[in-house]
Amino acid sequence: MIRRYPDATRWLCDQVEDVIVDGRLDFPESTYEEMRIGQQIGVEWSGADGKAHYSVSDDAARRLAVWSSKSAGYFDAVARICATNIGQGAPLPFALRAFVSSVLVGETCRPRVGHRQPKKNWMERAFLFGLGRSACEKFGLTLTSNDEAGHAHSACDALAEALTICGRTTKYGEIKRLFVHRDFARFREENAKVGEDYKRKKNMKRIVEALMSKDTPETPLTNYLRSGLGNT
Repeated sequence: MIRRYPDATRWLCDQVEDVIVDGRLDFPESTYEEMRIGQQIGVEWSGADGKAHYSVSDDAARRLAVWSSKSAGYFDAVARICATNIGQGAPLPFALRAFVSSVLVGETCRPRVGHRQPKKNWMERAFLFGLGRSACEKFGLTLTSNDEAGHAHSACDALAEALTICGRTTKYGEIKRLFVHRDFARFREENAKVGEDYKRKKNMKRIVEALMSKDTPETPLTNYLRSGLGNT
């Protein structure tokens, strides 16, 4: 395991060196709600024709309209989608047009924020979390060190070392907290949900690609599904 630790550190350096700028990870502000909405089936970001906008299916729009009432974070994320599309002259499904209308006339209000505004660094945390888990899987490292034995060859050690080498001074304890401390339990739950949504969306894309392929035999079922997929 110790022999693989240097390999893990070098690999992690390759992953982080291009995203560290002036001693910090250079990620845009992000929230859990934004990231989860982006992984929903029927929600796609498009930059075609020079107009950056969201493509949202009717089913996804109805789901987002419901989610907008759950928290201020979801409300803001859904409002940002609507504002982006309105600003670009891109279409909005009926459920989102209804959401905008109800907000403008005062029928729908932004849910109250809790006692503490969450940091908008969800993407950065997810990036580090994913790298730590990948280091375990790719190089056979333990997630954390045996503090009593004094061994410092875990995935968290390697990630902290790689970040420091590449310009972001990072302690082992900072990385370890992300994986085991109760303060980050909610983040870990959120990360699992986003991961599940990502896998579901990825699998759906594979199914769609297979159904739309010319190599897939025509049957009444595939023709029916193709006609529906072509209208979404």
